[in-house]
Amino acid sequence: MVDEEPDPWSGKTDSQKKEVAKEPWEVAAEQGLLTAGAQRRARAAAALKAQITPSHPSSTVKPPTPVSPPAISLSNPQFYNEKTQTLALPASKPPSHARAFSLAIPSRAGVLDAVDTVQLALPTPSLPLAQIAVEPFAQALRVLHLANRRMDPVIRLPPTDGIFLPYLEELSLEGCGFGDSVPVIRADANAGSGLLTRTSESLLPLLAKLFPSLQDLDLSDNVLTSEALTKEALSSLVLSGPARKGLKHLRLRGNRLESLDGFTAIAEHFKGNRDFPEWKLEELDLRDNAISKLPPELGLLPLDVFLVDGNVFRVPQRRIWEREGTKGLLSWLRGRIE
Repeated sequence: MVDEEPDPWSGKTDSQKKEVAKEPWEVAAEQGLLTAGAQRRARAAAALKAQITPSHPSSTVKPPTPVSPPAISLSNPQFYNEKTQTLALPASKPPSHARAFSLAIPSRAGVLDAVDTVQLALPTPSLPLAQIAVEPFAQALRVLHLANRRMDPVIRLPPTDGIFLPYLEELSLEGCGFGDSVPVIRADANAGSGLLTRTSESLLPLLAKLFPSLQDLDLSDNVLTSEALTKEALSSLVLSGPARKGLKHLRLRGNRLESLDGFTAIAEHFKGNRDFPEWKLEELDLRDNAISKLPPELGLLPLDVFLVDGNVFRVPQRRIWEREGTKGLLSWLRGRIE
C-alpha cells in the first residue's frame, strides 16, 4: 500500500482535508431563493409536504388507491324494516353543477371525508325495481318509500316482464321529478351482455301494471299535467278489477294539473245513484295545483277526503269546505249538476 504524501502547507493528507463550507448566500443562490417571492414559495411547498407526509417513516410512498364504495344490501335494517315490511331509500339530489371535478383542496383525512359513501353504494334510479326485485324480501314487501330521489329520475326494470312486488300496497314517489311520461331502463335478458334498453312510457298505466295490489299512491310534488289523467289511465290505476285491487288513496298535490276531465268521465258511472263496485278511492288530494274549475260531476264521487286548497278556481268559495268539509263540498257540487 502506498502512503499518502502530506500537504506541504497544511501537513494533512488528501483524505484528511475538509470540504470548504459555503456561505449562506451561496446556498440560497444555488436553490434559487435569493428573492422574497421564491422564499415564500419554498415555505408554502414545505408546509404542504408536511401535511401530506405520514407521521411514521416510510421508505416508499405509494400512490393512493381508488376506493370503491362498499356494497350495501337493501336488506340492511337502515333501509328495510322487516316488522312493517317497509323499504325506505334516502333522498338523492341531482349534481349542483356540471363540472366533474372540485377545485377545493382535499382535507388531511382524505378525499372520502366529503363523500357520502352510503349514497354512492345505493342504486341511483328513482325507482330501482331491478335491484329491489332480487332482494329476499321482494315477495313480501308492502310499503315502498322513494320520496325525493331526484338524482336519476328513471325507472329501472328487470330484464323480464312480471309482477315483482306482488303484495306492494303503498308507494311514495313524492318529489321525484316525474312527468306524464317517464324514462324506463331495462337490462338485456342475455346475462352478461351489459346492454340496456331505454324507452319512455306513460307513468300511470306503468305503475298500474307493475303494482296490481297498490292501494296508496303518493305522486305529490312532481310535474304531472292534466294530459296524464285520462279516463283510461285513471281507470287502470284507480278502479279494481280481476287482477288489481284499485287505489284507496291518491295524492297529486303540488303538480301542474289544470283540469279534471278524466275524473269527470269516471264520475258519469255514478249518475242516477248507480252502484259502481269497481270504485275503491276514499281520498283524493289535489291541493296546490292550477285547477281552474271544479266540475259539478265530481260531487258524485263517493269520497271520504277531497282536498282542493291552493288552486286557482274561485267557485266554490273556500268557506264551503272549510265549514262543512268534504261532505259539504261534494253536496255543493252535486247541487250544481244540470
